[in-house]
Amino acid sequence: MVIYLTRIMGCRPAFAATQVNLFEGTCYLTPVLGAWLADAHWGRYKTILVFSGIYFVVRLHCHSCLVPFELPQQSTDCR
Repeated sequence: MVIYLTRIMGCRPAFAATQVNLFEGTCYLTPVLGAWLADAHWGRYKTILVFSGIYFVVRLHCHSCLVPFELPQQSTDCR
């Protein structure tokens, strides 16, 4: 992922490495947070329901950003 961020996206190597480390750390810590919430506070099914709702809203937002909008074409006849 660092190679992609540096070569394709044009990021500085230090910034790319930091972003990859933050992403990997988040991937490892969010299940621990979910387990703690499920065991100590909400229970298994409420935790699944809450995080599934968050996932759905985020995916819906990401999808809405990808939908191309039709922009009106500028006429070449206008001066």
